Parts: sequence; C-alpha cells; structure tokens
Amino acid sequence: MRDTAGPVVLCEGSSITGPVTLAAHETSFAQTVVLGDDPRRHRLVEDLRGLFTDGREAFRSRENITGGQLHAQVLAPKAAWELTTWHVGRLTGPAVGDSGDTTREEELIAPHNSKPLRRRDQAGFPAHWVMEIQLVDEHRGFGGTLKQLLDLV
Repeated sequence: MRDTAGPVVLCEGSSITGPVTLAAHETSFAQTVVLGDDPRRHRLVEDLRGLFTDGREAFRSRENITGGQLHAQVLAPKAAWELTTWHVGRLTGPAVGDSGDTTREEELIAPHNSKPLRRRDQAGFPAHWVMEIQLVDEHRGFGGTLKQLLDLV
C-alpha cells in the first residue's frame, strides 16, 4: 500500500480524525492537539482526556449502565466548556451510518437512551461504543474533540 496523501499539517487547535474501517466495521478516532503555549487550549485538551477517563471508568464500573446514565456522567463536570453535540458517543459496527437511515437514540450515548450499553448488536455480536466528546469555548472561538473506543481499550 502506497501513501499518496502527503504530509499531515497541524495548525493551532487542529484535530487528528478520520473514519477507520476494519473488516466492514466502521469507527472513528479524533484527538485535538495544541501547538503553542495557550494555557486555556491546553486546559481544554486536559479536560477532554479527564472526561473520557471518567466516562470509561463509569462504563467499566457499572455493568448495566445505560446510554442516558453515561451521558449524564460525562456532562456533569464539563465546567466552563460548552458541549457541541447532544450526544457523547455512538455504537460502532457494520455499516454504521451508511444505510441512509437516521441514527436511533438507542445507538447513541444520549440522554434518552435507556438501554444498557452492554448488549448485542443487530448481528448478534457484543455492541462496541465510541465515546465522542466535543467541547468549545464560544467566547474565545476554539474547541476540541476526543473520540476513542470506549470498551476495547
């Protein structure tokens, strides 16, 4: 396989992101990196990591945690940041989002998802989740993203 994309150029506040498909299972990863010494931007990256770690620990420690419960756990400590999406993660797997159907709330880590996250997907396999946390400082005009597998790392 030959890489023809060229070099990756990162600018201040850039995100590294992209869908990844492995054996017909689609997921994505993203992590904001900060170039420079702006303490507020560095704090954003630290807070993203902290929210992800806290969310993962809540997921690991509660066998029957629902999407709504994990969503509330992630939202609780967000402090000075605005959450940019109404959900904080999604189901990953075969053709997620490719069918043209609207994503159902039970496929998201979202407020009204009352289903346990540990369950079987439509194909009968264990469900796997990507936590997607996107925060923004609206007053200063920057934000960041952290997307990572919740249950396989």
